Amino acid sequence: MLMAMVDGFVFFIFLLGCIFLGVSYNAARRDGAKAQEMSSCTADATAVVTHLNIYQEEISSDDDNISRYRDKYDARYTFTVDGQEYNGNYKSYHEIAEGDEIAIKYDPANPGKCFTEREVSKNLSGDVRKQIFYYPGLVMVIFAIGVAIPLTIMKIVRRIKRKKKMREIMMENQRRN
Repeated sequence: MLMAMVDGFVFFIFLLGCIFLGVSYNAARRDGAKAQEMSSCTADATAVVTHLNIYQEEISSDDDNISRYRDKYDARYTFTVDGQEYNGNYKSYHEIAEGDEIAIKYDPANPGKCFTEREVSKNLSGDVRKQIFYYPGLVMVIFAIGVAIPLTIMKIVRRIKRKKKMREIMMENQRRN
């Protein structure tokens, strides 16, 4: 009974670790694609916020049904490269206003492909989900495998001993008869 509980616990830890690793893998894959898209954006420019929508986003609700909100800014900006004007979009929780200047990076071969410097630096620093889920997931999987192998060996050794003992008992019974 105890061994079955231990086996179940080890399997649960292994499964949870695999789920954590899957979440971190998906986040890393998504960030990798975005990083590749951003890698060609090497030129710097200053853009001006030309249009702004501000949304209220609920961040929590306590026991008294009092909700707390924060502003989410959806901005459209323009910048000029070689006399040609280009546009981009930017979403942020940091306060911005129409007319504000923001630093951007764009692809010199295709200036329409652009990102704010904040987006580029956030992507380069890595997603928190990767860090939060990867290491615990890895530890859980290694732990589960590290425990499962000795448990399996112990079970095999017990079965061999049990079969050997049964064989000895059967041989003893045959000698008596």
